[in-house]
Amino acid sequence: MAQHLAGFGSVVLTAEVQSQLATIRWATGERMVRKTRARKARVPRKGPPRAHQLTQGVPMGRLACHTPDPGHFESDLVPQGGESAWGEEGSPLQLIEGATGWRERVRLLGPGQLARQRACTHVLERLPKAVKEWHPENGTQFFHSPLGRVWKERVSGVTLSRRRRYQKNDKRHGAQKNDTLGRHSFGQYRLETAEQMAAGTALDERMWLESNLFQPVLPRARKNRRGRHRAASMG
Repeated sequence: MAQHLAGFGSVVLTAEVQSQLATIRWATGERMVRKTRARKARVPRKGPPRAHQLTQGVPMGRLACHTPDPGHFESDLVPQGGESAWGEEGSPLQLIEGATGWRERVRLLGPGQLARQRACTHVLERLPKAVKEWHPENGTQFFHSPLGRVWKERVSGVTLSRRRRYQKNDKRHGAQKNDTLGRHSFGQYRLETAEQMAAGTALDERMWLESNLFQPVLPRARKNRRGRHRAASMG
């Protein structure tokens, strides 16, 4: 490294210093560098970021398996994937109700906060039942000021909760619909232009009518364990 830096003129390397560097042990050099680093002024710590402040006081967990009372929605952003992650992607914002299976799906182009705010406002205006609990992902895409104002100002009496980290079962209702209603219809193709977004939104509107008004929903009533296997009873 010293020879490399000396070749660019960054340091002056003498024969004496070069011979000393050839015989020095790694631990000795590490101690010398550690003393130099300790003298440098460190950047002051600013505390938790804004996203962590917004999630303070919001409990973590998952919705109950049996929710006979409608109004408890899981929320998620569904990435479509594709061959490349470059540029903006039209990711749908999806809300799934646990008791009835009611599905709301609005496509967003890019990670803009105001776009998510308009999408949630659109969903709240056409829901047939009042929202009693909103259970989104545990990330900054849901916990920011514009979206927080929607759920605090437009809706009264809503319980906010969030999913636990690294717990996939906390979004079981939404994960099932992501596959059956999303990727089975659009595959893994990315929507990146306004024309593609308009076509995807038109298809989502037709799927909204079919899945919410014409497809029956059969929730699981209980589980019966038979040895190592579990048998689900539908009801």
